[in-house]
Amino acid sequence: MPQAAPVITIDGPSGSGKGTISRAVARALGWHFLDSGALYRAVGVAAVRSGADLADEQALARLALDADIRFEDRIDSEPHVWLGDEDISADIRTEEAGQAASKVAAQPAVRAALLAKQRAFQ
Repeated sequence: MPQAAPVITIDGPSGSGKGTISRAVARALGWHFLDSGALYRAVGVAAVRSGADLADEQALARLALDADIRFEDRIDSEPHVWLGDEDISADIRTEEAGQAASKVAAQPAVRAALLAKQRAFQ
């Protein structure tokens, strides 16, 4: 049976340095880094761009499962977030993306879909 990868979670309010600390710990330990907030923001950006109804739980869950979202860690800068072939790193940090992410995250089926993606992340 394969051994489960170790997981560390860091919680706190927006702007408190969670990402900075998380990236530093991951680099020091040689682990991968997953910013779950960025994942929800990326789905929010994908939903807005596709014209999806942010109240349609099933449509958002399908979009969350189907979206090609990738993280590219960079030693000299913030990690980059890709939606398909497009670098959306700056787009996910906008107020609009934050608002869309909040609506997306309120949907249980979306949270379940993204939990599956998070568990598959390596």
